[in-house]
Amino acid sequence: ISHLVREHEPDAILIAGDITSFGPSEYVDEVAKLAKGRMMAVTGNCDTPVVAARTEAVGINISDKVVSQGGLDVAGVAWSGEERIFDAVSQSLAARLSERDKSRPLIIISHCPALGTLDEAEPGLHAGSQAISDLVRSAKPVALLSGHVHGARGLVRSGGTVFVNAGPAMDGHAALVTYEKGRLDAVLL
Repeated sequence: ISHLVREHEPDAILIAGDITSFGPSEYVDEVAKLAKGRMMAVTGNCDTPVVAARTEAVGINISDKVVSQGGLDVAGVAWSGEERIFDAVSQSLAARLSERDKSRPLIIISHCPALGTLDEAEPGLHAGSQAISDLVRSAKPVALLSGHVHGARGLVRSGGTVFVNAGPAMDGHAALVTYEKGRLDAVLL
């Protein structure tokens, strides 16, 4: 992935979870070095509580936060780590989203995908979340970045939102998302 960072020189690197495969937490430091202070991440179900704490300590965790990046807002949906299917957005994130300047475009990073969109773990088995679908409907983000379903790599444009599952970085997958002049574009790398 480091070669893609050098090649594309992104303004920020956004990670939709599973930074590690159940540790070690020191790997977070290596990943954070790629971005030189321009990384935002949420943790996934394969990230232990120690890994989550490390993302907070190195300043890349945006779970339950809304941060400004250039002309966009980026919100992070925390993975509860307790249930296979994510079933609720925290009240603190919901409050932050309701208080933000809605004239600014929003990107949501959620490890769990929206129900029915890039969430098929195997034929007929959807691992997405109704809570995330409801969040997309209410917050109207320009993009939802997710990663929980490793085999559901793809891009879908629906209802003004681009849904992106870049696929596992450990397999060399990434996506380039650009927002210019009121239009969001994405391409799988």
